[in-house]
Amino acid sequence: MATTGSTTPDRTHGHSFRALDTGAESTIQVRRRLVDATYQESAIPSTHAPGFDIGDGAAVVPINALATVPEADGFTILGSGKTAMDACGWLLDNGVPADAIQWIKPRDAWILDRANIQPLDLLPTTINSVSLQLEAAAEAATVGELFERLEAAGQLVRLDPEVEPSMYHCSTLSRNELTQLTKITDVVRLGRVRRIGRDRIDLDDGSAPTTSGRIHVDCTAAGLPTRPLRPVFGDGRVTPQPIAWCQPCFGAAVAGHVEASYTDDATKNRLCPPNPYPNSATDWLQTTAISQQAQNTWGQEPDLHQWLHGTRLYAAHGLNDHLADPDMTTAIERMLTHAESSVTNLNRLATLVPVP
Repeated sequence: MATTGSTTPDRTHGHSFRALDTGAESTIQVRRRLVDATYQESAIPSTHAPGFDIGDGAAVVPINALATVPEADGFTILGSGKTAMDACGWLLDNGVPADAIQWIKPRDAWILDRANIQPLDLLPTTINSVSLQLEAAAEAATVGELFERLEAAGQLVRLDPEVEPSMYHCSTLSRNELTQLTKITDVVRLGRVRRIGRDRIDLDDGSAPTTSGRIHVDCTAAGLPTRPLRPVFGDGRVTPQPIAWCQPCFGAAVAGHVEASYTDDATKNRLCPPNPYPNSATDWLQTTAISQQAQNTWGQEPDLHQWLHGTRLYAAHGLNDHLADPDMTTAIERMLTHAESSVTNLNRLATLVPVP
């Protein structure tokens, strides 16, 4: 279902909805709150409209069509994000030679190492990773130094050491996946695609050759929408948004628990600060600061703190089971040392970022 028409929280007017399959419209009366899950709705490759022109004779397909496309002269991947990375990886894993893959990459991305994000028996690795990020965030004197520290500590990685990433979408890859992707050397960095023709791809800053027998894989859908932040609770409505960085499912769980457990919206919004999906590299500062500030706040709420450690979606779930591990205790000490100062310094560094 998708909302359309009136979205007023006034219960006498109700809310209008339109069914995506039939187009039929209906109005409902909400007794308590409307949960507006459309606000952070993602665009997916198979249904979004490409933001570029497609000329006659140009073959452009979404990523999910790769399994059924016929033989091609080669493949051109359009986009810089995780979907594009997955498309490249799938082709390589299925026997397409690296030199048959062209990658049009408007921006390079900072990437998270999957080895640092592990649950259960490997949780000490995750906690150590968070502690190293907070240490870098607390001690960096400049934005440039922050990213140098994060990379040196293995917390952010990049595909090309010669190119400074300007994008961060929380994309996560294993080291093996990273190694695979570095095999692709035909990388075009001329901005976004404007038009794909029979023999040429026009981009912001130039053009690249193509052929009518080449398959162009559209990975440009905005999977993580960057919309203005709203209070999660208010005006007869709940607007789910990320709370901890890049963890929408966990954020939804926290919002649901807080809605059911607390009475006033001021408290609920204090416990559930909306956290935007990051886009540019420097968005790492804001999303990390908001996430850590929320974590600091949760630690002061005993009931919420207890609930967090009981839910499997919580990144630190099971932490108490590892307190005898010296690596875990060292990481916890580092986290506690930098929990407050990291937020203060990240907010300071954010003021040094040029406004686009």
